[in-house]
Amino acid sequence: MVRRAALSLLYLGIVPDSFGQMQQIYSEAAHEFGYEAGPEHFGYMLPIHVQDTDEKAYKAGRGFLEALVGVGRVPMPREYSFPPGYSRATMRTSESAAALSAQARAARLNDPFRTGPITDEAYQGMIDANRLVIGSPDTVIRKLREVLARVRPGILGVWTNDGSITHKDTMRCLELFGKEVMPAVRETGKEFELTDPFQREP
Repeated sequence: MVRRAALSLLYLGIVPDSFGQMQQIYSEAAHEFGYEAGPEHFGYMLPIHVQDTDEKAYKAGRGFLEALVGVGRVPMPREYSFPPGYSRATMRTSESAAALSAQARAARLNDPFRTGPITDEAYQGMIDANRLVIGSPDTVIRKLREVLARVRPGILGVWTNDGSITHKDTMRCLELFGKEVMPAVRETGKEFELTDPFQREP
């Protein structure tokens, strides 16, 4: 009988390729202990902001950047979120995780903790790398499908507002997400067989 773990790996706001490396590490460790990790063992949280048009979403979505640690209103040292040695310590456990992909390297170059104030180019880089999923319902559905295909989480955390995103924009985002995006995400989850922790016995 295959044993399954009760614990899941939940990652917050990271590049999909980098999360894939962490999944590989988890899966290899799980295999050593006698079970195969599935989507139900992985959670992934994304900043997602939806507006009626891509242009409106792009403008409102910049509010996320003001809430980032070390940027805007919350000045803190980089070590607060990135303890020394943390990433390298996890990367060394898996040969497959040794090399960052081109996408992950590009995202690191656009890392606000590395570059200081976030430029339009850096903001666009974060969107292109799917660190932020921002746009109209059609754009967000398409980009979430790309993320779910790559990351395959059984749990998707949705972070819809922060920083200077207004209450009005937040409420419109929630309305559009609930009516248009969520049904499509549910269908994508079924299509990709993204089982959640409640669909599998521990």
